[in-house]
Amino acid sequence: MKIQKTSTINEEFNIYHIEDEYKPSNDIFNEDDIIIDKIKKVLWNVLDDTERRIIICYAHLGNIRDCAKLFKVSPTTIWNQIRSIKIKIMKYL
Repeated sequence: MKIQKTSTINEEFNIYHIEDEYKPSNDIFNEDDIIIDKIKKVLWNVLDDTERRIIICYAHLGNIRDCAKLFKVSPTTIWNQIRSIKIKIMKYL
């Protein structure tokens, strides 16, 4: 399951621009909460690219069906992936 750079649901959605919002920051002026910072680090250090993109798409879109359309898989597949990603994230928090 890979997303091509040009693959979007609509003109506003581009995973490569959205991923930047979820990258951890080492800047001293970082305004992120401690928990948010931990989650960002888990996203980038624990999850693989596909898992990270699935959870970011789900967080951004808030809809399993739209995520499934984007990845061209069934909503059940996305739901199962999200469930396992949540478990993985919770292990590190």
